[in-house]
Amino acid sequence: MSAFHAHEVQADYHAIFYGDRKVAILTPALPAQSWLGIPMFPAEPWTIIPDPEAFPDASCTGLPRPLSPTGNTFPTLGAALSFLGIEQRAEAA
Repeated sequence: MSAFHAHEVQADYHAIFYGDRKVAILTPALPAQSWLGIPMFPAEPWTIIPDPEAFPDASCTGLPRPLSPTGNTFPTLGAALSFLGIEQRAEAA
C-alpha cells in the first residue's frame, strides 16, 4: 500500500497527499477541450508538481520520492496514479 493518496478537488485538479501532508498537485498539462463551454473530458498529459505552499524553495527540500522538484508528466491520469502506487478503483458500469 502506498503512502500517497489523491483527493479529487475538481475533475482536472487532484491534491496529492503523503500521509496527512499535501505534497503535490496533479493536473492536466494542457487545457481541457470543451463544447459550448462544458469540458468534455480532462485534458492530457497529466503533470504532478510539488505543492508551492508545502515546498516554497526551488529545491523542494523534503519532497518524498519518487516526486521530482521539476515535476513529473504522464500520458494519462491512471499512469500518474500508478507512478505513485495509488490503487485505482474500478468504475461501475
